[in-house]
Amino acid sequence: GLRKKILEVQEKILGAELDARFSANMMAFKKYYNTIYTEFVSYTPKTKRLFSDPLGFVNLSDEGVAVYTGDPKKDSRVQVEYYLQNPMVSNGCMGKVTDEQTLKRFAGIGLTNKLVDIGHKYNAERTVVLGGRKVPEKIPFMMMLGLGLGYHLESLLEEVDVRSLCIHEMDMDVFYATLYTIDWVSIIERYRVGGRVLLLEIGGTISSYSNNVAKLFESIGMFNAAKIYIYKHCDSNEYDKALEKLNEIIRLFYAGW
Repeated sequence: GLRKKILEVQEKILGAELDARFSANMMAFKKYYNTIYTEFVSYTPKTKRLFSDPLGFVNLSDEGVAVYTGDPKKDSRVQVEYYLQNPMVSNGCMGKVTDEQTLKRFAGIGLTNKLVDIGHKYNAERTVVLGGRKVPEKIPFMMMLGLGLGYHLESLLEEVDVRSLCIHEMDMDVFYATLYTIDWVSIIERYRVGGRVLLLEIGGTISSYSNNVAKLFESIGMFNAAKIYIYKHCDSNEYDKALEKLNEIIRLFYAGW
């Protein structure tokens, strides 16, 4: 009896916190991303909804099945910590030329190989300086696929200053959930200063996201997109396909198309 009443009170308090966060977030989107505000101000989830799970955590259900099996915040922090040491990176760095005929034919290739060696040496030393962490405190560009409850986004931004951040969340229900769970106000304000860029592609298609990313590449230039960090939060066929498409766009960009 008493435990049940305590849980009911806790859920009411939690519900009030979530509602307050949703209202604040929506005001920020209304001001800076009005299209997103219009889309979600009266949105009704289709298959995924927030709920308080038996462990007391705010979780996401997909047709009645919990998406997270443990503490979503803790699991997201663990994922970010792993990513910082094992990032997915796409860059325009070339490899060494080892073919003997090519080396004889083009005298300048030897110098290019030396520059590649210097680059690899710098990256190795940089990893040692960072104490095993391979993601610097400041990076120019990141593409994030999937938001989940958004906790990994907050954890990542606590650790890394991402100058240009492109987020693609394919599932409208999932993005709607983040309006209750994370502080979008602070994230949006962060990207209003210092020449930072925040691109949000909610729903849409892989092609539309890729096209917007390609336009951003063009606007920020080759130098700032020379090393692109890719963060894939969710394992799914859709995001695997999105990743393939993005890598294709990146290859074309580096090739000068």
